[in-house]
Amino acid sequence: MKRGKKLLILLLALAVLGGGAFAAGKLSDKIDDDGESETVLFSVDADAVTDLSWTYEGSKLALTRSGDEWSYKYDSEFPLDTAQADSIISAVSEIHSHRTIEGVEDLSEYGLDEPLVDLTVTAGDEFSLSIGTENATGGYRYASVGDGNVYLIESGIFDSFDIGLYDLVAKEEIPSMTDITKFTVDAETQSLDLRYIPDSGLAYSDEYVWFLTNGDEYTALDTEAVNTLTGSITGLTWMSCVDYNADDLSEYGLDAPSAIVTVYYTDDADDAEHFTLCIGAYSANGCYACIDGSSMVYEIDSSVCDALLYTGLDELKPNDVIKIDLLSTASIDLSIGDSKWKISRTTETASDSDGNEYDETVYTCAGETVDTDAFEDALYELSMLTPNSRADGITPERDEMMRLTVHTSKADWPEVSLVFYEYDSTECLAVLNGDTTTLVSRDSVTAIITALKDTLA
Repeated sequence: MKRGKKLLILLLALAVLGGGAFAAGKLSDKIDDDGESETVLFSVDADAVTDLSWTYEGSKLALTRSGDEWSYKYDSEFPLDTAQADSIISAVSEIHSHRTIEGVEDLSEYGLDEPLVDLTVTAGDEFSLSIGTENATGGYRYASVGDGNVYLIESGIFDSFDIGLYDLVAKEEIPSMTDITKFTVDAETQSLDLRYIPDSGLAYSDEYVWFLTNGDEYTALDTEAVNTLTGSITGLTWMSCVDYNADDLSEYGLDAPSAIVTVYYTDDADDAEHFTLCIGAYSANGCYACIDGSSMVYEIDSSVCDALLYTGLDELKPNDVIKIDLLSTASIDLSIGDSKWKISRTTETASDSDGNEYDETVYTCAGETVDTDAFEDALYELSMLTPNSRADGITPERDEMMRLTVHTSKADWPEVSLVFYEYDSTECLAVLNGDTTTLVSRDSVTAIITALKDTLA
């Protein structure tokens, strides 16, 4: 759990509603839920608090209020999360002791000669609380208010102050980027310009909506792979803020970023927006990053940097052999060995037993009707094939196993062709539209060939 959040949760768990000004110098008793008498160490009206400071492990933090505004006492430019400051102050409304040890002469027995935490609250008067070691049974810590007694308080109070200055930073907001139109990466390892273009006609299948652009060239990409890459930014969260006003970005590798990523998107008001993130050097816990133009530096998960630096075209190419759009299919030419078939697809109006009309797909071959379900099942298995690996540059050298040409109603892509060639005992070579080559499981292809032959026999 983030330490800043832990501070709020633990303090809220200990706080009860206080009344008026301090009841500190004059300690009072109350009855707890178990009927035991407890000592109220202090109670304060949150609206009356003007200063809150604490020291932990030699580090001192101090918040001060002017009017309704809280700020970091030692730097008024510090981007304080004011909502968190208000919550902290309202949470420290009452602290009480579960046990009192009177007349203590040696504070070192309780770790109070050199307290682990010193807390000071100012609301007109000033109240101080020192916290020492944990008691033997656990759950409580020894504390002092400087009156010669030692009090036993909840350990959660001590745990709450195990925070640093940067746990109080108001981090910059990362916008909600849902309708992405463009995603660019300018990195030392590569450059990517990805465009979202649905119904583009740039690919043989309308299922491809993301494209890598290079001048006038458009390369269809795998939608899931692109969504994973863009999600590294649209789902980005800051791990921590490491510098709220960096004078020297070179300390974080951000003077010359290893990658600059820009997401173009449309917001809820349909306005065109963009978000640019600069990626710096790797750190001990992740990597450094900042919003373009900002001097606030954060750590983000190193997997984000890895994705942006090393996800290239090979990782983004479609992970399929062919996509067949049956609705746009007019006919299919199929050859397996010496056998050749031409299968036509038409839509006819049919009626059910109640006289309700519906569209029915009919496949015919050589004047005979083909079993629609069996034929489409075989085509579905073909569409579901995934390559074992890409085989760019490999030229077919062995026999052809099957050739399939889909004739479509699309003006931009009237034909889509796929040819399987023998390759070795476990794989065959697939060539799509005479260009894209992949290696595919030979057993899977053989099973599809058998299913198609059985359907057309």
